[in-house]
Amino acid sequence: MMACAVEVMAIESAFCAALSAANRFSIGADQLTLLSGPGTALEFTAEPPTQLGGVTWEVTGYNNNRQAVVDLLGDSRVKLSFEAGTVSGTAACNAFRTPCTTDCNRIETDSRPRR
Repeated sequence: MMACAVEVMAIESAFCAALSAANRFSIGADQLTLLSGPGTALEFTAEPPTQLGGVTWEVTGYNNNRQAVVDLLGDSRVKLSFEAGTVSGTAACNAFRTPCTTDCNRIETDSRPRR
């Protein structure tokens, strides 16, 4: 069951019909074009990838190692930043900093305790 406005549902229906009819494509620069018949095309523009560095990230949930992503407790706030091979941030009243490497969609940290 959907509860969108009639105009929005019309756009969605037209999009789904054009998508299911597409039988060829072309890619140029940052543009993907799906084609089905004369004058029928869907055009998509690639968005720039999200960068880890230069942004402060706020944790909204974490994996509790029991097959679930859970919320932070109470009004806890955890923030982190990635810069020059390091991840650092704050967690409640503590601060942290450790070397890290990134490769595709993977982050590896050196999480050994420091004294």
